[in-house]
Amino acid sequence: MTAVLKMEDMRKRRQYDRSEKDWGLVKCFCDLELNFSIGVLRDITNLWEDGHDVEDIAEATKRDPDEIFLALFEQSRHGKTKRPFGRRI
Repeated sequence: MTAVLKMEDMRKRRQYDRSEKDWGLVKCFCDLELNFSIGVLRDITNLWEDGHDVEDIAEATKRDPDEIFLALFEQSRHGKTKRPFGRRI
């Protein structure tokens, strides 16, 4: 409940405090390659399921660890991993 209230407060503040520099958009992850072939995505998922960590998978696939993290996050969101990924505490 407090997180919702804080977001509402932030939105209200932004309405009044917004300067022109705040109106632009920021493209996130532009330095990462977020396209994966089906085979590479399958390999990443299988390595994860076999107990390898993100850094090991990145080294094996010659990809940035952040790209591996995001690929596994996507797979997890769609229920394609059995091994827990990104548990909420």
